[in-house]
Amino acid sequence: MDQIKIDAQLDFAKKEIQIIQQITCYNLTGETLDTIYLHNWPNSYKDRNTPLSRRLIEDYDKSLYFAKKERRGHTDIKSISTDFVSDKWEIDKESPDIIKVLLTNPIKANDSVTVSLTYVVKVPDSRYTGYGTKNNTYNLRYWYITPATYTNKWELMSNLNMDDLYMHPANYTINFEVPRGVVLNSDLNSYKTNSSFNTIYHLSGEQRVDIELNISLLNEFETFKTDSLNVISNVNGTLLDHNLKTDIIKREVLFINKYLGSYPHKSILVNNVTYEKNPIYGLNQLPKFLNPFSGAFEWDIKMFKALTRKYLENTLLVNRRTDSWILDGIQTYLMIKYVEEYYPEVKAMGNISNIWGIKSSAMAKLNFNDKYPFVYQFAARQNLDQALATRADSLSNFNRKIVNKYKAGLGLRYLDEYLNDSIVTKSIKQFYTENTNQLCSSNTFKDIIIHKTDKDLSWFFGNYIHSKKKIDYTIKKIKKTNDSVYLTIKNKRNFTAPIALYAVNNKDIIFRKWLTGIDSTATIAIPKGDYKRLSLNYEYLYPELNLRDNWKNLKGLFNKPIQFRFFKDVEDPYYNQVFYNLYADYNLYDGLVIGPRIYNESIFKKKWLYKITPLYGTNSKKLIGSFSLVYQH
Repeated sequence: MDQIKIDAQLDFAKKEIQIIQQITCYNLTGETLDTIYLHNWPNSYKDRNTPLSRRLIEDYDKSLYFAKKERRGHTDIKSISTDFVSDKWEIDKESPDIIKVLLTNPIKANDSVTVSLTYVVKVPDSRYTGYGTKNNTYNLRYWYITPATYTNKWELMSNLNMDDLYMHPANYTINFEVPRGVVLNSDLNSYKTNSSFNTIYHLSGEQRVDIELNISLLNEFETFKTDSLNVISNVNGTLLDHNLKTDIIKREVLFINKYLGSYPHKSILVNNVTYEKNPIYGLNQLPKFLNPFSGAFEWDIKMFKALTRKYLENTLLVNRRTDSWILDGIQTYLMIKYVEEYYPEVKAMGNISNIWGIKSSAMAKLNFNDKYPFVYQFAARQNLDQALATRADSLSNFNRKIVNKYKAGLGLRYLDEYLNDSIVTKSIKQFYTENTNQLCSSNTFKDIIIHKTDKDLSWFFGNYIHSKKKIDYTIKKIKKTNDSVYLTIKNKRNFTAPIALYAVNNKDIIFRKWLTGIDSTATIAIPKGDYKRLSLNYEYLYPELNLRDNWKNLKGLFNKPIQFRFFKDVEDPYYNQVFYNLYADYNLYDGLVIGPRIYNESIFKKKWLYKITPLYGTNSKKLIGSFSLVYQH
């Protein structure tokens, strides 16, 4: 196990950390190494030419590019040596946050080397990445130099504001000196000693990665004690008392332990920065003055997301730059399950869904968990989505922060429903318990789950993960005989996946049957029964491009009933929607022209759009208007 010892002293006025560090790392590559690499992410703020600065520009953030020198961060390296021998080291101009150390004495396989470093870190302003200093508070993450991880090659990566440094676990000993009266928060084992002017925090932890610290004049963190874990957090919430928050945290920890397993350390630090960089989208976009959600629900769901993120990132050591979907999927899956269990009645719009004039809309009827397929379908219809296996630094922010996380979680829920017998939940727990504090990947999870079922999962670990192909099936026609119903199902895309067929009577499910292997067209027979309609994906258990043509009515003229809605709404796949509103205009010849505007354009993109506007002119006494039919590719 690698050993990292750090003696650090914070100069509060200069916003600098003086560091003397020793890294004892082991050569487990199986070959002799004459070069090692270190990640120097504190130096990623040094000027406008760093990968971080360029990345922020791509995200339309010019704050670091135009920042004054005193607001930037950098690393001033005084010396680097190995086993007390000075070595040559290089920093590439294009990647100033990566150090290449040329070893005077190469390291043989299974031997170790101690790298000694002396350097000063200038702490950047927190406005760039959320980490740094602001108003006498220091949120420190990636604040020290770390050894690069070696798998079958050196896993080198620059800081791109994605909080995804791939680190090997190590045993830490840290002595951090701060001015007297300043508070330091961490989730390491700690005690402190005082002198006349300073306080030294003595921190230690085994098998740890990514040591995050908060240093401030005013302690905003609370410690929530549960039977198995102490949660140290400053996640913003409403005016909930400490006891209620503790009860919520206890429930969250029990839930996570049930689905994953116990956390390997005594404490976990959950900084509000973690949540703010990956918030609950939809929760923070609604107007606060409307109070759409209860204070308990809002804090619970925010805390649960931040807690699960830190829980997973601190224990499952996946390369999140190249293999991000597995942790994203597990976290979103846990979010879905948590809301299903404790908040099944909460709507996506919160209490706004009860307002007169809104509550009858399809949007108001969406449950909180319905936002996941809703957002994915929106991105897929607009062709904005990207494959789950896409490198994180090649994803758009929309996909990296939202769409791909949702698709990954929906994929695990899809597998859960298809495989049944709790195979997915058992596989997730086994994946966690067998790989805690170890380097692992999504292939590790794949090996676990495919050995728990005889069903073919190549479609999931192939097209679902590695392509942006969409699932889209339709019922083309039905034929009834005395005792059976024959239905022809067509695969409209080039993605063959399991699909769910339902027999429905007045929204009650009579039966559900999984169908596989339909790559083009297939006709199947089902027995007649007490049902009126047949539907594909009735419960929306898997993300599908188009749900509108998934219905056939056995006993009526229309496959779905017609529904009239005043103004545009989200799609309701259970109805043929017709939207209308009032149109009025004026011209000299016709005078006031007035009438209804009837159309089918919803929030989601459709191939065929129609608009009918019959109008009456009060001067001309004539019926006028317009009609349009548009095809959108």
